[in-house]
Amino acid sequence: MFQRGRGVARKNELERERAERVYQMAQRAALVLSEISATDEIVRQICFLGAFGGSEAADGRSVGKAAGIMYGFKDVLTLSELVCCGVALCFVAEKSSTSRCFLSVLAIRSPFANLEACLGVLAEYAGECAAEAARSFRVFSAWALSFVYIGVFGAIQLEMHWRKASANLRRKSVHVGMFLYYSLFPWKVVHVQTAGLLGGFLLLPRVAKTCSRAGIEVREESVFRAFLSEKDRRGVVSHVLLLSVCLSLLELLSENRGRFLFTISSVCIIDSVASFFPRDKNSNKSVRGSMAGAVCASVVLYCLGVEYPAVFYFLLGAAECTTEINDNITLPIIAYFLTSGAI
Repeated sequence: MFQRGRGVARKNELERERAERVYQMAQRAALVLSEISATDEIVRQICFLGAFGGSEAADGRSVGKAAGIMYGFKDVLTLSELVCCGVALCFVAEKSSTSRCFLSVLAIRSPFANLEACLGVLAEYAGECAAEAARSFRVFSAWALSFVYIGVFGAIQLEMHWRKASANLRRKSVHVGMFLYYSLFPWKVVHVQTAGLLGGFLLLPRVAKTCSRAGIEVREESVFRAFLSEKDRRGVVSHVLLLSVCLSLLELLSENRGRFLFTISSVCIIDSVASFFPRDKNSNKSVRGSMAGAVCASVVLYCLGVEYPAVFYFLLGAAECTTEINDNITLPIIAYFLTSGAI
């Protein structure tokens, strides 16, 4: 028994050493990044502080899982984005109430993951939710209404496609539609549906490889051609990042709907409004658009009964027009930090 205790202690010590090594490597990687903005540096430091600081610091096992998951995105994300996402993933996994399902969904894209096991965990969770809906008419009604909403939203997207609406309009209408979706339906419904949709998107590269072996050409770019932006130069990733962020925030803020809506408004409202303004000279952002988005977000959330200081919205607007990292990553991280009581 004494030897077994020594073995457990040694194992814990090795995990701590591994976490420390990974942390130091990530810090060095962040330091060698060239031409980074102050906003992006703040985001990285927030991620490191959240994942490796405090009483719930990530252990070696969490870091290892996060590294394996992020490996699947190495070809479509920059080094800076990989660092931020990986460290934020450690933070979410430590605090998540359903971390097994959360990590299994994100691991679908990783070449190191057991695909059958990942899909099995997701299917088990979906089955539990379906059983709950069968026992409660109220839950069943919420599920039914959510599918009606998704169907209507899909019909609107088809109409926009037939009318040849711009890619930006179609893409940002998805953002706004997602915000309405998350504000209308219960946590359990949107959580399992977001996990399922994200899992389906992450499965596409594997499906494409299988089809190519059978002589059928299927490419992500062709599937999402109508929604691509300059952020997808390295590969189709924007939709995955958006859903991953929403799923992560659902994990973290299941008990605080107002804070959740404020955090996703940074992407779904502020960024969406800003994209329709002319870009500033020598920039791919618009200061006026970002500030207009901040005002719109504050008005919408106030109407929903969510009140935060006006300065929070304008800080998010300032971050939107200064970040060089994909704003689907930076804006939610900053919004989460602003509402954490850390300032």
